Amino acid sequence: MKSEERRPGSLKWGLTLATLLCWILPIIIVTAVAAASLNYYYDRTIKQTADAGAENAMRQVELRLASAIEDSKAVSYEGIVRQAYRDYQHTHDRVGVYRTVTEYLSQKYSRNASFSVIYISFLDEGLDMHPYAAAQGSSKYNLLRNYTDNILPAARECIGEADTGIFFFSVDGNLYMARNLLDNRFQPYALMVMGLEKSALLQSLYSVNGILGIELSIDGVRIPLDAEPIDDGSINLVMTEYTAEVEGHSLAFTAQTMKVSIWSTMPALRYAILVIILLVLPLLLIILLFHRNINHPVDVLIEANTRVQEGERGYTITERAESGVPAAVQPLQFHVVGA
Repeated sequence: MKSEERRPGSLKWGLTLATLLCWILPIIIVTAVAAASLNYYYDRTIKQTADAGAENAMRQVELRLASAIEDSKAVSYEGIVRQAYRDYQHTHDRVGVYRTVTEYLSQKYSRNASFSVIYISFLDEGLDMHPYAAAQGSSKYNLLRNYTDNILPAARECIGEADTGIFFFSVDGNLYMARNLLDNRFQPYALMVMGLEKSALLQSLYSVNGILGIELSIDGVRIPLDAEPIDDGSINLVMTEYTAEVEGHSLAFTAQTMKVSIWSTMPALRYAILVIILLVLPLLLIILLFHRNINHPVDVLIEANTRVQEGERGYTITERAESGVPAAVQPLQFHVVGA
């Protein structure tokens, strides 16, 4: 008897569960999987685009840096500065060597976009002047004062006792390249310091799409850039690093990219998901109507039949329409009279 009483209820819930499993659940699963897949591929595409842009930008930086290093070697190859110093050793003409070196540097580097300023300091204590060449519009007094007070001490500390090689260092946010000039006996006779123009050398890094913060270092020397790294816990950032070797020098580039969600960049997709949800609502309404117009009256009849079988021969039931329910969904009325 109990098994027979549970059978109608089991059938009712079986139909409801079948409806959910065969219609609503697949729609929800397909929608969720499609949304997650779109978000994954969109985020991966954005990252791949940023990575490709950063790699291309780094190649351009490598080429410009290699070109700047090669240009710095011209002073040694051409020998004009070395010859001017050799003449000074015989004539002790300080003004002559200053004029010769200054004119050479101006002709050679003043129009080179890779350099902002170039200084040469002779190791001979008798030559305490510092020939230089700088971009137009620069103040001579400020350049020389900044060089003697800040740049030259940093350059000497950077090079130390090394005879050859190129060394990078940073002063007040500016990048410099220093190297010793050697005579015919391969002994240092002067120190050359070249200020690198970041706007030209690193131009490609500023135009990479999708990059929020960038940090560059050469041989471990951090180069301050206009776009400082972002340290904000409210933004979901992804760190990407690139490394390269340029003329024996280590070049490292760190880029910060924001992990973009397709929901924030494509509002139309949110509306599409909302439309899909709205399309499911009619099904829920159908289930409700099915329950009120079919399941409920059948339950009433089953209960009446059970009571009559249990001996309540005079049992009478009446199901009336509930107040406030539209006529289209009102339960049926029944009169069951026991024999």
